[in-house]
Amino acid sequence: MTDSSHPLRLLLAEDSEEDEFLLARHLRKSGYDPFIHRVQTAEALRDAISKGPWDLIVSDFQMPGFSGMEALAICKDRIPECPFLLISGTIGEEIAVEAMRAGANDYLLKGNLARLGPAIDRELRDQDLRVKQKSAEERERKLEKAIQSILVGTASAIGQDFFRSLVRELAGSLSMKVALVGEINSSGGTHVKVIAIHGLEEIPEGFDYSISGTGAETLLKTGWILTNDIDSSGFLTYGFAKAYGLTGVIGVRLDASDGTPLGVLVVFDDQPITEEALAKDILSIFGARAASEFERLHTEDERNNLQEQLWHSQKLEAIGTLAGGISHDINNILSSIWGHAQILDMRKCVPEQDQESLQGILSACRRARDLVRQILSFSRKMPPETSVIQLGDIAQETVSLLRATVPTNVSIQCVIDSASPPIKADPNQMHQVLMNLCTNAWHAMEPSGGTLEIRIEPTREGKTPMVRCSISDTGTGIPDHIIGRIFEPFFTTKPAGSGTGLGLSVVHGIIRNHGGAINVRSQVGHGTTFVIDLPAVDGLPSSSSESPLGAMPQGDLQKILVVDDETAVSDVLCQLLDILGYSPVSISDPFEALKRFRENSAEWAAVITDRTMPGMSGETLAKSLHEIRADIPIIMSSGYEGDLRNTDFTETGIQALLPKPFQASDLAVVLRRILQG
Repeated sequence: MTDSSHPLRLLLAEDSEEDEFLLARHLRKSGYDPFIHRVQTAEALRDAISKGPWDLIVSDFQMPGFSGMEALAICKDRIPECPFLLISGTIGEEIAVEAMRAGANDYLLKGNLARLGPAIDRELRDQDLRVKQKSAEERERKLEKAIQSILVGTASAIGQDFFRSLVRELAGSLSMKVALVGEINSSGGTHVKVIAIHGLEEIPEGFDYSISGTGAETLLKTGWILTNDIDSSGFLTYGFAKAYGLTGVIGVRLDASDGTPLGVLVVFDDQPITEEALAKDILSIFGARAASEFERLHTEDERNNLQEQLWHSQKLEAIGTLAGGISHDINNILSSIWGHAQILDMRKCVPEQDQESLQGILSACRRARDLVRQILSFSRKMPPETSVIQLGDIAQETVSLLRATVPTNVSIQCVIDSASPPIKADPNQMHQVLMNLCTNAWHAMEPSGGTLEIRIEPTREGKTPMVRCSISDTGTGIPDHIIGRIFEPFFTTKPAGSGTGLGLSVVHGIIRNHGGAINVRSQVGHGTTFVIDLPAVDGLPSSSSESPLGAMPQGDLQKILVVDDETAVSDVLCQLLDILGYSPVSISDPFEALKRFRENSAEWAAVITDRTMPGMSGETLAKSLHEIRADIPIIMSSGYEGDLRNTDFTETGIQALLPKPFQASDLAVVLRRILQG
């Protein structure tokens, strides 16, 4: 025997030990290292076949009580794929032909065993080809069956039902115990959520787990995992593999057409995976279909998000239009109420004991005006207007609005450090920031309640003085895997229809546009704190109180034409003008006003006109007045402040704008300015 000898397991039906010895010698000369098991009876042959496998069967043609043809029949019945050679001292041509027809692969004469080696070589090669061909056919059959399983098993299913059908058919195609499909549900790829699972009810659909440091993390990096020692790979931190006796695992990463990882498809078994190449091919077929469905769902989600964004944009536009109309009417009403209250205050005709009530009316009117401005700001119908403000005042106003809507089991605490400097900001946008964050905090504490705290205090960033606003809650907290995404536009953890995902992104944009920064600290089960830092400024906050009459610029009985179809507004405006030292004349019809002006344009010192009137707009009236007398000062008034700010009036002859409702001091200053040129 040489080092290049090929092992050969040979089952020999022979009654002669000497012939066995000669056969073994020829085999060694032919380059084989034979292991020979000799039998002499049919029973012994059947027993030996069951203890296989065997590479080759050789049988003597004639033995006492047993023949080679009997041996051939037994072998073809039990192991038809194993090569069978018939050997005899003398064999006729007819017998040889009969043996070949019965399934013998070749026959040899004992006196001429020189053909033994070549015959075995040929038969083993042919057997190897037959095995490979059979394996290939079996492989094709299984692949075809897997494709049919996908086509038939998931034909009418989409979404969740599709994935449930997919894992069931995959486990059946691979004859393995457990199959699951999971979705990568965080931007860092550190968490996988089980979408569907077959064969292991203990892990529910929707189960979310961290894959950091596990075999699943390797799968996401390399695209594949295949091991028969699942304990060492630690595929799931959940530790179910050992508990349920699973040892083998094979998995594929599911990628979108652009290569973006979408999920994983994994199969487990309690036996080692033997046909690894076939298992990979079948898993690839199922994986391609699963990735396609994931991508379809993501595309559908994106389309739905775009539709939701469009719907939200249209809703905001509709709200803005509605808010504009409502604000116009409310501001006209406020102009009358506020104007009459100012008239009483300026004429000093209210008894001293009623002064507090009068000041309450004036203060309420200012708050109502600011509330209308906030509505317009929320609906994007009013551009931001910065001024020097105390953030603590905005916080206190926010708290007062919240107390009417927040449940009684939510305690609101507002702590304001009196040493906090002012900031330069749009008060409406700051109100929006605080309202959004406080509303989110309140929702995070539903339904059990808790404590909402707003804290305003001075701080520094290096040498730069800052004002810090901290909004804290004792709610559910924000999980680590989503806290990095909360400021993304349209990202929301709320159910469909319960949130747009714009609140925090708008807050982030407002703070950034004001030169500030916003950060968040959170712990699941222990609450969340948003920290806002804004640059402090020098100076005093803008005052919204009415100036005393003596401090207002006074007129010299100049004649003022007031044109407004709202008689309640024009009446109060005329009374204010009279107190300020002017001689007002009110006309509600713009056509009548134009006619009156044309009759004697020189008598008028200025014109105050509303913008929206039946039959003629304020701009058209202003142009007509300007054509009659080019130097006539014209003031445009409107109940919708956004109309005034967003419109260019340079070609109409309008020299000043007066948004409703207005304070007497605003009216006095504007008139003095335009009359002095």
